[in-house]
Amino acid sequence: MCLMALHSNAQQTSRQNAQEMNRRAEQAVKKANSSASGDSLSICRAIIDAVSYSLKCDEYDRMPDAQGAVKTKYVNDNKKRLHSLTAKLFNASAFLNKTNHDEEAHQALVLYINAMENPLMKDQPDDSGMAAYRLAQLEMQKRNYRRADRYADVSLAYDNSAQLGAEIKAQCMKAQMITPQDSSKYLAVINKLYETDPNNEKYFAWIMQFYDRPQQRHKLEYFVDKQLEDNPGNIVPWILKGELAMKAKRWDEAIDAYKSADEIDPSNIPVAYNIAICINSKAAEMQQLARNNNTTLSQTDSYNIKQMLAESRTYLERVKGRDPHRQKVDWVKPLYIVYTILGEKIKAQELEPIANGFKNK
Repeated sequence: MCLMALHSNAQQTSRQNAQEMNRRAEQAVKKANSSASGDSLSICRAIIDAVSYSLKCDEYDRMPDAQGAVKTKYVNDNKKRLHSLTAKLFNASAFLNKTNHDEEAHQALVLYINAMENPLMKDQPDDSGMAAYRLAQLEMQKRNYRRADRYADVSLAYDNSAQLGAEIKAQCMKAQMITPQDSSKYLAVINKLYETDPNNEKYFAWIMQFYDRPQQRHKLEYFVDKQLEDNPGNIVPWILKGELAMKAKRWDEAIDAYKSADEIDPSNIPVAYNIAICINSKAAEMQQLARNNNTTLSQTDSYNIKQMLAESRTYLERVKGRDPHRQKVDWVKPLYIVYTILGEKIKAQELEPIANGFKNK
């Protein structure tokens, strides 16, 4: 068979393939738009098929004829299908992932990125960065850190996903830390993230987790103090300073730190609660010290303890008012104890049934 005949046959095959892909795409669209079956899995698969066949149809449709000319036939059909269905690949992927169809969830997002590279989609909003980020998440779930890192690199190129991509890269680095050099690189990355958003509790928590390892723990308090020097108006390091002091039973330091946090955000319920708990703990420690020394509290110490508990009551009542159903903290027992010690019998009696229930749990 001569070369011209082979070329002619190839062109004929391309046209036939384009026609066949168009037919399949149309069938998939009907299935994707059908609500008769109510089968979400089938609909998600139909969306993937419709986009995939449309892209393949467009590929064959753009192949030149024997004279080298491109005579497209299905541009409008492919464009209509891609415009209406490509964005739905996000929801399809989410559903497939939720129902443990991981490979198809992955396929849907890769298909989205491929579709957005097609000329027919040039005037459409491009969320390829978010698609790459979600692909990175899927790879993270499977502990494929290198592939997750590569998808994260793609997401870095898009403004709406760059920060999320950086987070994935940081998590990949953490998962693969082996040498001290790896640790240093990871710390540099999470420090950079924290610097871009100092109020982001997630970034701060990552740094804390890093420093909470035995070989790094001695650096934690230094880091917190340094953050307070650089940004004293940030509530997060104040809270952590309070937690560290509280854990070490340095009650005055913890109270001061939490009060600083409370000044920044008086609506933070756990902060107000922790102030009260630290005050109660300091008062209890003073009483225990007297018992250990077989002495009675001086009038001054007794007065100071009552003043401290009155201050604790103020904070706990504020917590009660803001969190009456104890969704954030369980304030009942400490407030009941404070009322009892201060001799506020009526208020204590109101809380007693709940407090007793607390004790019996």
